[in-house]
Amino acid sequence: MEGRRERRTITRLALALLAVALALYAQSRIREPNQLELSLALYGVAAVVFVAALRQRREPPLAPPAEADGGPARWRPIGWALVALSLLACALGLYSFREPRPQNLAWWCYLASMPLLLLGLWLGQSTLKLPKLTWRLGLRLEHLLVVALVLFAFALRFYRIAEQPLGVWYDEADNGLWARLMMQDATYRPVYVESTNLPAHFLYLVVASFRLFGEGIVALRLVTALFGTLTVWATYLLARELYGVRMGLAAGFIMAVAHWDVNFSRLAMHGISTPFFIVMVAYWLVRGLRSGRYVHFGLAGVALGLSLCFYVPNRLYPFVLVFLFAHLLITQRGFFRRYYRQALLLVLAALIAFAPVALFIVKWPNVFFARTKTTSIFKDKTPQEALVALRQNAVKHLLMFNYRGDGNGRHNLPGEPMLDFVTSVFFVLGLAYCLYRWRDPWCAFLLVGFAAMLSGGVFSLDFEAPQSLRAIGTLAFAHLIAFAALARLWQEYDYAFGPRWRGYAWVALVPLLAYIGYTNIDIYFNQQAKDFAVWNAYSTPETFVARRMLELGPDKDFRVISLYFQTPTLRFLAPEIGAYKRLETTDSMPLFDTGDREVVLFIDAERRALYEEVRRYYPGGQYEEIQPDFGGPVVLYVCRLTPAQVRGIQGLAGTYYRGETWDGEVLQQRQDQQVAFDWSGGTPIPTPFSVEWRGTLRAPKYGDYRISLRAPAAVELYLDETLVLDAAGEAQLTLAEGNHALRLRAVGAPGMLDLYWSPPGASPQIIGEGALYTNPPVTNNGLLGRYYPNLEWRGEPALAKIDPSLALYFHILLLPRPYTAEWVGKVNIPTPGNYAFGVESIDDSWVYVDERLVAETHVGNQYNQGHITLTAGLHDIRVRFVDKSNWSHINLYWQPPNQPRAIIPAEALFPPQGSYPQLVEAARPPSGVATEQGLAELDPVATWGQQGSGPAQFNEPRDVAVDARGQIYVADTGNRRVQVLDSAGQFLREWNRADQPLVEPLALAVNAAGEVLVLDSDPGWIYRFSVEGNYLGKFGGPEAQLYHPRGMSLAADGTVTVVDTGGGRLIQFDASGAKSGGYGSVGNAPGEFLEPTDVTTDAWGDLYVVDTGNRRIQNLDVFGRYKREWAIPLANAYNGPHLALAKDGSLFATAPELGLIQRYASDGTLLGQWGDGLLHVPVNLTIQDDLLYVADTLNHRVQVFRIRELN
Repeated sequence: MEGRRERRTITRLALALLAVALALYAQSRIREPNQLELSLALYGVAAVVFVAALRQRREPPLAPPAEADGGPARWRPIGWALVALSLLACALGLYSFREPRPQNLAWWCYLASMPLLLLGLWLGQSTLKLPKLTWRLGLRLEHLLVVALVLFAFALRFYRIAEQPLGVWYDEADNGLWARLMMQDATYRPVYVESTNLPAHFLYLVVASFRLFGEGIVALRLVTALFGTLTVWATYLLARELYGVRMGLAAGFIMAVAHWDVNFSRLAMHGISTPFFIVMVAYWLVRGLRSGRYVHFGLAGVALGLSLCFYVPNRLYPFVLVFLFAHLLITQRGFFRRYYRQALLLVLAALIAFAPVALFIVKWPNVFFARTKTTSIFKDKTPQEALVALRQNAVKHLLMFNYRGDGNGRHNLPGEPMLDFVTSVFFVLGLAYCLYRWRDPWCAFLLVGFAAMLSGGVFSLDFEAPQSLRAIGTLAFAHLIAFAALARLWQEYDYAFGPRWRGYAWVALVPLLAYIGYTNIDIYFNQQAKDFAVWNAYSTPETFVARRMLELGPDKDFRVISLYFQTPTLRFLAPEIGAYKRLETTDSMPLFDTGDREVVLFIDAERRALYEEVRRYYPGGQYEEIQPDFGGPVVLYVCRLTPAQVRGIQGLAGTYYRGETWDGEVLQQRQDQQVAFDWSGGTPIPTPFSVEWRGTLRAPKYGDYRISLRAPAAVELYLDETLVLDAAGEAQLTLAEGNHALRLRAVGAPGMLDLYWSPPGASPQIIGEGALYTNPPVTNNGLLGRYYPNLEWRGEPALAKIDPSLALYFHILLLPRPYTAEWVGKVNIPTPGNYAFGVESIDDSWVYVDERLVAETHVGNQYNQGHITLTAGLHDIRVRFVDKSNWSHINLYWQPPNQPRAIIPAEALFPPQGSYPQLVEAARPPSGVATEQGLAELDPVATWGQQGSGPAQFNEPRDVAVDARGQIYVADTGNRRVQVLDSAGQFLREWNRADQPLVEPLALAVNAAGEVLVLDSDPGWIYRFSVEGNYLGKFGGPEAQLYHPRGMSLAADGTVTVVDTGGGRLIQFDASGAKSGGYGSVGNAPGEFLEPTDVTTDAWGDLYVVDTGNRRIQNLDVFGRYKREWAIPLANAYNGPHLALAKDGSLFATAPELGLIQRYASDGTLLGQWGDGLLHVPVNLTIQDDLLYVADTLNHRVQVFRIRELN
């Protein structure tokens, strides 16, 4: 009989291990293309086998308490007196908390009430005998291991905590600012802080850290690092209590390395408190259920009450505990009689710990629950829409643990499962085991707790799903469920082999734990550290702004783009830099400044046009484009201008003529900073002479100005070529904010010559530095915009300003919504022909040319255009705009004949003025020699896909390739995979890994052997796959020293040319993958490149390189020698232009920022362009036969056009 029992036990263990192996295989396949359903089925089989093998119960129950030892009871009255004193302290504190600004006394009473309660409960009950563990490590060794475990956990959370993450996220900084205020103002002791939408308990811990270690990001993040470390300790205690010391240490180690927990432990936000409180409450509750001690229930209650004073998901935990007690009440006879006192004490302890926040909820419920309403999935949805979103949210959150995790780089490596490979396997098996044993209180507790905490993410905003922060409570429950499966397997091993072989389990467990540790540490400290989406997700540009300010010191004149102005990140990191100015998103150059200090401008990446304008006006400045060390897009522009450079374009250009008619011999030319001359003692040039000053007057604000002119002889003053004064005197006029052409004529004579003004609200003063600028470079080009505080463009405008061009994003509104604006002026038509004018805005807008309505749009963010035939010269233009919605913006485009669509440049626009300068023709495309390429048209054929992660759905696709059989391969970059479609666009298959998962698949090609080449930009490998997706090999990589390559071309002989974007060069590999050559280096000279993004090779071996940073296409011969170049529209390297060679030798190119496909002759002549309103940041394209396939990146689809030759 004994032998039969042993064989059965070994069989169960073997079956369980087989189930684990099958589950590991399922997990290894789950992220492979088209393998989700099969993997889930394998998981199902594994779960059934695992449960069947281990269905017999081994773990100890949540046992009833031991009997009291009948010890002395003399301390009981003192204990219960302390409990009463605790209640008195709590009541006194609550009385003080009634005030909006409670004082220190309220908090001291509150803090005293909890230890008084716990001490009273400890003394108020006689000592009980505790159950002994049947096997344990030596006490000293156990303590050493626990100390080592906790120190290891803390090291993972504290190592380089100020550098990773590099940025200081908005909410982190906001927490730091509130803590700073609480330190500075001894009377400010809040219970709840509205900007954080949370109670203030977390902030008091930050205050304590600041007092101990000083203000800064290290002290700020130390609080959450300690929470994460304490979660590891609590996990050890709970697993030890449930399963023994060995499982306690193993569980603690897994929690210590879990990348999910490590990530939020290094982010100074409330979320990481949730797993700690979940585990700690569970530990003391289990201890209490097994011991019956009042103090254990008191500790559980205090932990529960405190948890409600931290992060929002904790508010669900009490319902989970209510369920647990209800379950015990139903399933365990006599439970109510044995435990009702303890349950009441738990509730009492929780209420005491939660008391200040509970009172706040009673007094100000709308404030407390405001954030929950704004993040609800039901917000702004019909019931049907909410139901669909809820179902999708639930699926995404259930799959985030082992399939596709949170895509927010601040929360996770985008898309990486929230649990590591091994832990996710035991999580699924544990889930199945707990479902089978749902009658067991602990299993039921894990299931209900998991579901409750998952709902925090499921019921929040659907576009963020899966959301690992709002569902952070599942971090604890998912790991506890995994530990349940691992512990049950370990218990079966113990039962099978007995005490003699118990220690040998470590032989298998230690390598398993080592693998779990390595996987998690690599994800956080390696992969996340080199991922741009992670790097940029922590208010990184603002962090650079603050740190640059501190480096440069407070004596500089800082101008910060309004997107970052006075953000919590700047205010927390650079409190010493208080006086800096806001640079509006609608601002233009030059600087309105006297130039007495060095000026430093911080411009966001989206305002590259403003950055280029600064460089054009101040070419001698120091310019920095900030991007990550490992490569990636620019996130911030920094411009440093010396006082001399600022003043260098200030003043007026004066021309001194012989005679008094301003047309004689030129005697002198000079730049005068102002017109303020005392010629009483003699003139600078012998009379007769005359002077004409020309330049630009910059009006700092809209309003009434008084212009005064004092002169000893004849003078004339013109503003915007309108005569203002024809003799000494003064004039009252209304000036729009911005640049105005100024011309002053004076006849030389002894006496005073001064030009004054009185700006709105200011006293008379010489018009001097900061208001006068030379022309060139400063002109008054643009349109006159009038802004009305109504929807009818009626009455006097509230604001008028000269806007150089209409590419405006109003981050800071010029007027309260709703308002209207109208821009008027002239547009210079350089050559006659048919012009397209288009507009895109947030609300309604209209474009009139010569008072003829040409284009209008009434749908937000939708581009519309119209055509009009115009003669060369100036034409009236008028634009109307209604602003009623968030994200206010308007963009005005034109498309001259045979040129690409572009924002109408400032030099083509003129505000209303008395007369206009001689017209200068705009630059034309290079003419080159006559080509044989004829006219063509693109006819839309098909559109495939939509945003998503399912089959034939895409997330920012960036390339398309077609094989000889007509199968289409799509680089589905955002989903980190390659999808294969048939010729009709139907899904065939997908793959997402080679010898390692794909990270950033950007470019594709199919070679003559039928192999699919995939350029994975992040690691720099070019992978080879069969058409079925089988991995065949790779080349490139670290040895090739590729730095975020973004393009790849395949020649007829099999040569692969890779565009090394970060390295500014081309690298060639032969058909076998061996490096065979290269061209170029970083620069802007011929044959040099700045962030190139693509290359193609024609039949003669000539290379055409998209030199994105230099805004050109360069043509090199077969030997890499420079031949020619031509300009292309502005773009950034991340979504840079790409090329496709047509059979007639012409080049099709994407213009991502314009949403266009352009066609060039081989000499650079623009032959045509298409795509208005159809494409949103098209990045790459390919041609097969007469079909053009376009990766329409931000529309998340592939579009197909037929190339139709025109006779």
